[in-house]
Amino acid sequence: SYKNSYIFNVNGRIDFSNKFGDASNDKLLPIWSVSGRWNMHENVLKNVGWIDMLALKMSFGYQGNMLESESSKLVIRKGDMNSTLGEYASYVYRFPNPMLKWEKTASTNVQLDFDLFKGRFSASVSYYYKKTNDTFLTKTISRVNGREDYVLNKGTLENKGFEFSLRVIPVNTF
Repeated sequence: SYKNSYIFNVNGRIDFSNKFGDASNDKLLPIWSVSGRWNMHENVLKNVGWIDMLALKMSFGYQGNMLESESSKLVIRKGDMNSTLGEYASYVYRFPNPMLKWEKTASTNVQLDFDLFKGRFSASVSYYYKKTNDTFLTKTISRVNGREDYVLNKGTLENKGFEFSLRVIPVNTF
């Protein structure tokens, strides 16, 4: 923070997953974000009496996701006793999926907050944009493969929009 006008924040970490098998380059995913806030009422608009607070906030960052149900290893489970054969029947619990990688999301947010007329009028306007690459998609495959579907990193998902918030106190009896 600098003179209560400029506030900056940086976050970072590294996520790790063994679900990628031997693909060691895909095991680690750096996750980070940067954000800032400019309290314009503290410097540029300091002498404007009817503006109580005016702040611009911005953030950008990356995050990742991995499906809990997927694995790069073949997992076979021992089943029930087959009375006809007199043996236990095993089944494939998880098929290997060594081609999967992290699902990665980039997020951008911009927001303007303001309070006017001694707190009688407050509002917030924000814009958000999220884009996810390598989104997990379930693909239907032939039953001959031993299962009916398979998860792939083939999707892209975008979310964007505006949010508005408004608060008005026309009469204050305090």
